[in-house]
Amino acid sequence: MQLVIIGFVLKFIFHIDTLWLTVVSINSVFIVFICSGLIGELSFLFKTDLSYLLAFIFHLIGTLALFSIMMFLNNWLINWQILFIFILAYAMIWLVIRLTQGRDIRRINQEA
Repeated sequence: MQLVIIGFVLKFIFHIDTLWLTVVSINSVFIVFICSGLIGELSFLFKTDLSYLLAFIFHLIGTLALFSIMMFLNNWLINWQILFIFILAYAMIWLVIRLTQGRDIRRINQEA
């Protein structure tokens, strides 16, 4: 639910118009599906012996690389606004995950 709220906030901040009707090809959907799955798999970095900071940096770089590949393969425009939205979305998602994990850890520690 929190990510849905983040999406609505980003929509209103950047005036993203959802009324435009576009035709999306099967290839575009497949490319987005594969890149999104690979971005999810990058979370293995946080389960390695790397320091949290190093894992975070590698995850950010890997996510940006996969995002750029997805944009390139779909012939979607990459400009400074898109990169700003990417960084903002990445930061917001990271913050929500960290806050949720912190809350869960505190709750588990209180039960113990």
